[in-house]
Amino acid sequence: MKGFFGFGLGFNRSHVPGYGSDNIPGTPDDANEVGEPGDPRNGGSGAYDPNGQGWSANGEWRCASQADFKDAPCQNVDKRISETDHVFRANLSFKATDTALLYATWSEGYRPGGINRNPFLPDYVSDFLTNWEAGWKTRWMDDRLQFNGAIFLQDWDDIQVSFQGLNGITQVANGPKAEVKGIEVQLDWLATDRLRIGGALAYYDSELKDPYCDDSNNNGACDPGENINAPAGTSLPITPDFKGNLTARYTFPLAGFDAHVQGALAYQGSRASQLNIADNDRYGDIPSTTLLDLAFGIENDKYGVELFVSNATDEKAPLFVLSECAPQVCGGQNYGVQARPRT
Repeated sequence: MKGFFGFGLGFNRSHVPGYGSDNIPGTPDDANEVGEPGDPRNGGSGAYDPNGQGWSANGEWRCASQADFKDAPCQNVDKRISETDHVFRANLSFKATDTALLYATWSEGYRPGGINRNPFLPDYVSDFLTNWEAGWKTRWMDDRLQFNGAIFLQDWDDIQVSFQGLNGITQVANGPKAEVKGIEVQLDWLATDRLRIGGALAYYDSELKDPYCDDSNNNGACDPGENINAPAGTSLPITPDFKGNLTARYTFPLAGFDAHVQGALAYQGSRASQLNIADNDRYGDIPSTTLLDLAFGIENDKYGVELFVSNATDEKAPLFVLSECAPQVCGGQNYGVQARPRT
């Protein structure tokens, strides 16, 4: 550290892993002992600068001897996964009238595979989604009303499922094929020059098409004789069958400002927290929730202020549940992540 009089000294020490010809850290070719993982690096520095034209120096030296700790170095992990594939998308739209558009879409998507955080577990491959969708975008009542929607069917292959593995480490494995059918609609209505009402509804029907096992192989199928964790027909977790929202906003003049009041109501139904039936029995379903947000604000060309209340009814709304380790070990010691309390 450089002091008040313009001079100072410093010392540092760090460990530098060695690299051998096999390019694996911890196995330097010049190690003095078998299995020596590297050596400590020591450094020092100095500075002298009384009038802006002084000198400074730094240096480094290495400690030649070191005692390994127990079974160090640890086993090196060199895992990788490589896949090659392609995805496509096709869309057809038809403008039925000046205020109505119809469309149909076929598309594919995927999530890349990877290796598990526990390197001794199998890798997981990409999961693929094929989507068939038909929808509409329309305007009514001299453009004061918009009504949009879509119906869809999704085939989901090799779904990636995450769950608590050994020692509380999250594990990802490929599951079987699943299917999701649903409809989504959205409405935006300018009821008066000052009142706007908007809302949306969604319904989903999801299910496994084949049985699911925690140790499913990379084609998403259970091995012969393997314990089935969720039979075919089980609903997918996290996403509810039904959810919707409704928003109303009223604007009006107030003391030279443009003012507004707004209320927003959001609802989603209960849903499973885990795909594994036994784990879901331990964790429990995520209950249905209804959240209400309120707001009041004023603004002009230069300034704006808004007061709001999130979750006005202080609804206890868990978003998902989890535990520190596998439910077979932690039992009922579960934790829930809640929506923001009244704020």
